[in-house]
Amino acid sequence: MTQIPEVEPGDTVKIGTTPAIVCTVRAPGDIEVVYLDTRKHAISEDAVWDDTAWRFKIAGADAGKYADKTPRLKDYVAQLREAEPKPSNVRPTRFR
Repeated sequence: MTQIPEVEPGDTVKIGTTPAIVCTVRAPGDIEVVYLDTRKHAISEDAVWDDTAWRFKIAGADAGKYADKTPRLKDYVAQLREAEPKPSNVRPTRFR
């Protein structure tokens, strides 16, 4: 059994390949996170430590809730969106 990582609100964790921001720590190994889905919607969902990695507590597409509509999560959603990689196809502005 591996040690449960210590996390606190505002920390970044990976759930599979998905980066997520911790917004609530309920107990060691039991957290609430926000992440961006494939449509770039901010989603809040519960996650747990499974002895090797973080995973969503409930598997399936409908387990999370829209975090954009939850006022207590707005700062974490802002942090998540600020950390999102910018498109690489944007060309720099050239001045003459």
